[in-house]
Amino acid sequence: MVLEFDANLLSVLVGSHSVIDLPGLHLKSKQQAFDFIKAYGFDLSLDEDRAKIKYIYRRALVFLIQTLGFEESKIPDAIKDLDQTQNIENVLLWASQTSLIGNTQDLDLASTPSRELQKWSCAILRVMHAFVHAENDLFHFYSEEVQKQILTPFEEHVVSGGDKGRFYLRHPNDGINEKSIELCGFEVKPYKTSVSSVLKLLAKHDVHMMSLYDKIGVRFVTQTLTDAFRVLQYLINHNILSLAHIMSGQTSNNLFPVDLFIKMAGDFAPTKWKELSAQEIDQFLLIAKKEYMANPNHTLFPKENIFSSPDYEFMKFVTRKLIKISGSGFQFFYPFEVQIMTQNGYKSSFQGSAEHGQYKKRQISAAKKRVFPEL
Repeated sequence: MVLEFDANLLSVLVGSHSVIDLPGLHLKSKQQAFDFIKAYGFDLSLDEDRAKIKYIYRRALVFLIQTLGFEESKIPDAIKDLDQTQNIENVLLWASQTSLIGNTQDLDLASTPSRELQKWSCAILRVMHAFVHAENDLFHFYSEEVQKQILTPFEEHVVSGGDKGRFYLRHPNDGINEKSIELCGFEVKPYKTSVSSVLKLLAKHDVHMMSLYDKIGVRFVTQTLTDAFRVLQYLINHNILSLAHIMSGQTSNNLFPVDLFIKMAGDFAPTKWKELSAQEIDQFLLIAKKEYMANPNHTLFPKENIFSSPDYEFMKFVTRKLIKISGSGFQFFYPFEVQIMTQNGYKSSFQGSAEHGQYKKRQISAAKKRVFPEL
């Protein structure tokens, strides 16, 4: 009995590593590379699949240069030569450093140091892997149906109040009344393009396509903390979304502690709430939050995001919608994100470290290091 084990393979299969983080592949021949790609999902004996691989390769090369900012002049010519790399088996062999020993002359690559070629081959394969997953998501094929079925219930309940920038959350059959919730804003988050999805997949080690839940989402901006909680309750009470489909592990809240809000809402009888202005209520809530957070045993529940600023305060949860494709009998659950923040938090998101451009810079930096660990 021969006991030969590949530590890298086992670390992915039953360890905690992602295939993206492997230092290289383990292939030793073109036939092994061909079989590896077939198991991955592409049959290179089919012109259609080979053309898809070439298309993905082009996108990955452009991504390395235009999105991650690698200098084109530093990428080996062999990697940029699409005539040579359309034979993707070569790239997989180059990514398997051991297979380059004695083979660079056969591949007409003697002028390129084998280690340098191996690093860039791994880099472009990592990006290709992310693109394959990003562009085989159900949203990629049914984006119109997904958007329509998820967003329509929200849009039916959010109406303009006539004032510039003012919206109201209220039942479509009712006029604007005391039960209506005045909003400072309602936004449909621009859905993530393939490039945005690939960037996130590469930047965060714990993210894969099946856990990329914010491809589509909505954001409510409220005047007060109290209204933020009113929005939460409204969405469930009016069946705009189903409580049963909330994905609890994806909830994030660094805006205000839920248990403290419930306690304070109980302490203040409804009649007392009415005696105070919205600004006075918020002042009471913020003072209580400061005292609450002074206790080391008290915490909020932010879902860790190493790229977000702690100044970015919001409540967020992920839920799912059963999407039904008309006339086909085909249906599937698709996740989406709901985010709620106050107008003060919304304004601060455009300033300093919480500004979205800074978030993107941190994300790009992390993706570059993951694609090219030597950085």
